[in-house]
Order: sequence, then C-alpha cells, then structure tokens
Amino acid sequence: MVHPTFDVVQNSAGFRCVNHECFRPCFKDSYCQEALTKNVSAVTIFMGTNDCKGPNWNLENFKKDYVELCKSFRNMKSKPDVFVINPPPVYKDGFGAVNTTLTNKVIPSLIPGLAKECGLSEG
Repeated sequence: MVHPTFDVVQNSAGFRCVNHECFRPCFKDSYCQEALTKNVSAVTIFMGTNDCKGPNWNLENFKKDYVELCKSFRNMKSKPDVFVINPPPVYKDGFGAVNTTLTNKVIPSLIPGLAKECGLSEG
C-alpha cells in the first residue's frame, strides 16, 4: 500500500539492460531519461535480468554501467533515496534466453557491492 501523501510514478520500459552495449540499454531509453528529470524523493532500480541473456552479458560492463546508472539517479537535483533490488529468480534456464546462474547467483552477489560503490548504505 502506498502512503496517501506519496505519488508513485513509473518511468520504465521492459526488456532494458544496464549494460550500455546490449540490445536495449536503459541509458538510451526515453523513459529512463525522463525519470532523471522528475522531482522525486525515492527511486528503485530493479534491473539485471535482461543483462543475463547471452549476447547482453558482459561482467565488467555490467558493473561499471550499474554504478553509473545508480549514481545518475543518486545525483538528481531532488537528491532522492535510491533503493536497489535484486532481479526476481528465474527457475528455468533459457527462459526468455536468460541464464539462471547469472540471474539467480551472480547478479544478487554483485548488487550489494555495486550499491556500496554507488554510495548507498546497507539496509
């Protein structure tokens, strides 16, 4: 339930990646660019699954671009609280071309360190 004094704005589109080199990188997406202009108090980053598809996966690019994305929201004019969320588990390898080991183990192990590198506190 959303607190009655909050407005929730969804500025996202599906099938986007953190990795700048992937098929549909978030940083080129108009929704993402628009989200960076909003006067918001909180941002959630819920990404990573589409980066785990074979041609999209690049560990070094993912780490670098995830921190860059996180910092771009953290440094918005409104200085929002930024929350990072692990992608949901995928139960069948190859479902939507997603690698379950990357989605279920690698990405969740990376996100806490990347959040810390972005300047986010644990909790």
